[in-house]
Amino acid sequence: MDILCRRLKELREKHNLTQEKFGKIINVNRGTICYYEKGRNTPSIEDLAKLAEHFNISLDYFIGRDDYVISEDNLEYGMSMKNEEITFIKQIRSDVRLHNQLMDNPINLVERMKIRL
Repeated sequence: MDILCRRLKELREKHNLTQEKFGKIINVNRGTICYYEKGRNTPSIEDLAKLAEHFNISLDYFIGRDDYVISEDNLEYGMSMKNEEITFIKQIRSDVRLHNQLMDNPINLVERMKIRL
């Protein structure tokens, strides 16, 4: 869970939050956040979900399955996206079947979409 600890701390620092303010998002105290960041304790899935929703990121980011955070205010990775593009990505992620098809074979799915257009 080393990646979880690191990403929690990175997220907190990126948003210039103290451990106390970060903890208020999920109703835990500063000491609990400190323990999370040091790997002495692990947040519940419900608390991770609250953080993911609050910061508009995926749960997969916390465990290392997503390496990028895409949100309206994040240009950290040299990625510039319009709000419409971000909305499009969110919609794809919300449809599990479509998202899985796209992730399994993105080139094939894009080619099929082109034919239908």
